[in-house]
Amino acid sequence: MMVKRILSIIIAFAMLTAMTIIPSAASNETTIPYTDVKETDWFFDCVSEVYHSNLMIGTAGNRFEPQTAMSRAMFITVLGRLDGAEQSESDRFSDIKKNSWYSGYVGWALDNNIVAGYENNTFKPDSPVSREEAATFISRYIKYADIMLDWSRKIPDKFKDNDTISAWAEDSVFEISLSSIFVGDQNGNFNASSGLTRAEAAAIFTRLAAAVQKSQSASAIVSAYDMINTPEMLYSNMDTVLNTQEEYPVMDFEVHEYFSAPWYIGINYVESDINAGALEYTKICYKTDSNETPYLKITSPVFESGNVEPIEVSEEDGYKAAVFKTGDLIRTHRENYLTAENPYEEYGKKENLAALINLNIRSLYSTYLKIAVYPFGEDENPSADVLYLAFFGDEDSAKAFTASDSADYFKNGRDENSDGYIAQANDEIINKYKDEMSKRTEEILNAENVVTPDDITGTCYYISSVNGDDSNDGLSPETPWRSLTKLWRYIPGGEHISIAKPGDGVFFERGSVFYSSLPTNYSGDSVLSGASGVTYAAYGEGDKPILTGAVDVNGSMNWEATDYENVWKLADVTLPGKIGTFGHEDAPGYNDVGNIVVTDKNGKTGWGIKVIPANPVDPYAEGSVTLEIGTVSNGFETFETASVPCENPSALKHNLEYLHDFSDGSIYMYYNGGNPGKVFDNIVIVKRGDIMPTDGCDVLIDNIAFKYAGSGGLSTGDASNFTVQNCTFEWIGGSMQNENNYIDSPLGCCRFGNGIQNWANADGFYIKNCYFNQIYD
Repeated sequence: MMVKRILSIIIAFAMLTAMTIIPSAASNETTIPYTDVKETDWFFDCVSEVYHSNLMIGTAGNRFEPQTAMSRAMFITVLGRLDGAEQSESDRFSDIKKNSWYSGYVGWALDNNIVAGYENNTFKPDSPVSREEAATFISRYIKYADIMLDWSRKIPDKFKDNDTISAWAEDSVFEISLSSIFVGDQNGNFNASSGLTRAEAAAIFTRLAAAVQKSQSASAIVSAYDMINTPEMLYSNMDTVLNTQEEYPVMDFEVHEYFSAPWYIGINYVESDINAGALEYTKICYKTDSNETPYLKITSPVFESGNVEPIEVSEEDGYKAAVFKTGDLIRTHRENYLTAENPYEEYGKKENLAALINLNIRSLYSTYLKIAVYPFGEDENPSADVLYLAFFGDEDSAKAFTASDSADYFKNGRDENSDGYIAQANDEIINKYKDEMSKRTEEILNAENVVTPDDITGTCYYISSVNGDDSNDGLSPETPWRSLTKLWRYIPGGEHISIAKPGDGVFFERGSVFYSSLPTNYSGDSVLSGASGVTYAAYGEGDKPILTGAVDVNGSMNWEATDYENVWKLADVTLPGKIGTFGHEDAPGYNDVGNIVVTDKNGKTGWGIKVIPANPVDPYAEGSVTLEIGTVSNGFETFETASVPCENPSALKHNLEYLHDFSDGSIYMYYNGGNPGKVFDNIVIVKRGDIMPTDGCDVLIDNIAFKYAGSGGLSTGDASNFTVQNCTFEWIGGSMQNENNYIDSPLGCCRFGNGIQNWANADGFYIKNCYFNQIYD
């Protein structure tokens, strides 16, 4: 298999001229005049920084008084110094003395909506500033100064004392915490009402000054050479080729014939390592035969910008260059993210709460934000070359950067000291990473049983496909059941009730394999239906017990030749049984195969490439075509696929491509090396279905292998206190979604599959020390 090289965008910063004056965040001076601050103190560097930046001075003589409370007047004064603010006197507050050392800064903060004071027209300048007040002042300052802070890449848990944060401060506290300017204590509390010491304030202002400087001096240039290898880059249904024949590399684009405009080139900025401060302006440099006006969109689940036109379109060395102002849109997105109503309310909770607070995490889904540039407007048939996609912290830098600058950057500037350097990991780094991942994988695969029967307060049930017998009582390792069906009672009308109650434990013997056994209405068959309050774990020694949606984990080898060249048919499709996905017998071909996984004689693993006809239930209808896949790999080779007529199974053109004829339950696969049943050591056929749909409260799952499922591995609805640990999830997905809509909307289907999925709310959902491999979604 090809190794995808790891790319990260590392930003180098150059100070830019700006309206706001930022004190230097880095100083060569290490001496300070304070006798009460020692080099061994945790705050020494911060105090040194604010001293040499003229942000904070001592209280008297040679003392800094690090443990003294920071007053409201002190805090606003330092914030004003950080800004280089023009001081302003005000009559608003009755307790502010005019022309005092702090009054001009309080007036400045009042004029710019950074402070509001109290209802009795007082400011209380000598009162200690609380942590939530300080966070609010900084949040308002960020908005006033039009600064874009970089959110932390780490996903923080909610503060344990979250309910003590005042309603008026909630959004500010979370925003500033996400930027890592404020952090909680070692116990996970924010301590909203507690005062700040001068040492703590020095640390906060040091972080803030560095963050502001970083925001205002950032840039990132993603050249064509790097763009084509960067996983965060997004392309809408285009073929991309790196053309190195020009003076400098460009990306040649050709649109796919069977997909419609508009086309875009974009980036998922949350997944990338681009500093948010560089997102003030976005620029694309390209050459195209289209005369359409370019535009840009920014989208996320809680925000969509609509079409944004460029502030400038220019010509550069025969290339067009479009500059877009994006910073305000990013800020609006963040504000919506902090204040929007819960986007998941349809799944249960109806509270009118902010998305962030309701989810209690920095949700990967909610903060996903795509910046997509449509350089060809609405043109339906463009071709283009793209030179670079770049991001800048200020307008002048964005407009000044040219095509020739990009050429110089590519030729001479690809070193770690250049602006916008994109580091491509060398072989040493990649091999070190691979070795570490291999070590971690072995640790997970060989993890010992963590949960034992001694941890269970209720009844323990034991299941073994190796040593079990359904005539046993299932209550000890010596008398295990063999069948999972012993774990539930069937009630007439179709409902299955788990016999395991809250506090009980279900233990699977290692070395066992358990197949689909429980019919469901949504995703085919499941293997086991989990229940709230129940622990599921392994016992014995050996490999983890496997719960699987495969027909046979050892492979289905019964393939036969057809009248079509190099096309083989799965012959064992006459298995009698339950009703399948499409209303037929529960045979592989009738029940929608998710994955086909193959292993050759050398132990190398590959996988089938699923080809979906425009109407899967009538694949050979007149005029039918297969839906295009694009550039795909079957684990042995990579090839381009395209929509082709689907009059019969000869539509299959590449090794391990396969499709269904759902009308008779047939599965066809292309292979030009002979009968795949003889060429490969095994061919695992995976049916549609979730392995373990589970009620989501007080569940612990330890040391289980979820392997080969067409739909999902583990799924929950509302989940609380739900833990999955030391488990593996492999070869999951590939089944088709929306099967009930095929006839009404043939193109509405898509392939899907998730290792672990939660479809509603989560409060205490933990995935620890788990291994994921080949998950479709």
